[in-house]
Amino acid sequence: IRRELAKADFSERFALYFQPIVNARTGLIEKAEALLRSQDHSINGIAPSLVVSVAEDSGQIVALTDWTIDTALRAAQGLQVPVAINLSPAYFRRADFADKLIDRLIEARCPPSALIVEVTEGVLIADVKQARETIDHLRAIGIEVWLDDFGTGYSSLSYLQNFELDGVKLDRSFIQEVGRSDKAARIVRAMIDFSHSLGMKT
Repeated sequence: IRRELAKADFSERFALYFQPIVNARTGLIEKAEALLRSQDHSINGIAPSLVVSVAEDSGQIVALTDWTIDTALRAAQGLQVPVAINLSPAYFRRADFADKLIDRLIEARCPPSALIVEVTEGVLIADVKQARETIDHLRAIGIEVWLDDFGTGYSSLSYLQNFELDGVKLDRSFIQEVGRSDKAARIVRAMIDFSHSLGMKT
């Protein structure tokens, strides 16, 4: 994987697939999530999460994420809906991350509202002060920040208390049981009501 990441243009080896995010009340597509997928036979079939993990360990995550952001911003113009991207802790913790992201928006001629940043608990737990400052900076210029995989961490509720976020995405381990488990349905309903009470989308 490291060898393939070091070769040529990322666009020759990867593509972004866009998963629609649908408003449950209106049935309309409101956003799209950018998903990294391999289109190179040498790494085909390898889970994207493993590719990202290797890229983080090798330091190649910076170049890969830069390419992902640029590709997502170009797509946002054609899709005409905001595009969400997942950011790894290693990328998010860079001191110049927010400023570089703004530069990329300007270069792509995209408004900040065209981009949604999704972070996981790992982003928040490493350096609470720095993470809060970065999130506040992004939200101040109009970029939404969502907490991904909500409900699986040890301190998820404390994150909602300590960070100003635009929304949460419930972890699939809860959602996949809805319709099969009354307990799961009650937990999901409670988490939705709870996040809505804090002014967050879910």
